[in-house]
Amino acid sequence: MLIPGSCNVLIADISFQSVGETYVASGVRQIKRLVDAAAIVSVPVIVALYPPSVEIGTLATTAVLDADLPRLPFRPSPLDWSYSPLGRAIAATGRNQIIIAGLWLEEAVTLLALNCLAVGFDTYVAGDATAMIDTASETAAQARLTQAGAVPTSTEQVIREWAALQESAEQSAELAACLQRS
Repeated sequence: MLIPGSCNVLIADISFQSVGETYVASGVRQIKRLVDAAAIVSVPVIVALYPPSVEIGTLATTAVLDADLPRLPFRPSPLDWSYSPLGRAIAATGRNQIIIAGLWLEEAVTLLALNCLAVGFDTYVAGDATAMIDTASETAAQARLTQAGAVPTSTEQVIREWAALQESAEQSAELAACLQRS
């Protein structure tokens, strides 16, 4: 079960130039919903910028992500990843469950998930909040992640699990409102 006190949300954000015409608006709405729900239950959200040379990503420029969210470069390298700025930021939270969303499933999201798995995090990929470059490769990309140990999930499932554990009626109501947004 996804426990808010054990979770981090990682958003894979990519350079604006690499988006082209395949940008998927529905995935962006789900990312925003996930980020909003995380704020309600005090789950840290970290933006992983890929490639690492990106200063500000596509999701940030579309006003989906709060400007105050930490943005750290992500370089796929399992051997030294835990010592990278992103790896250290995740470790500093003391949380072992990672929920990943963002752009693109076949590239940044997969690489981020594989690195999280390699260093021992329980890793979940919110498929509805993860856009693909090519929808024809979706099945193979999802199978790759599942075989590596990532757990497929959805934004709605994450929010429902967080809501089930809330003792605060106010937080439960706020999460229910997040579920009503499409």
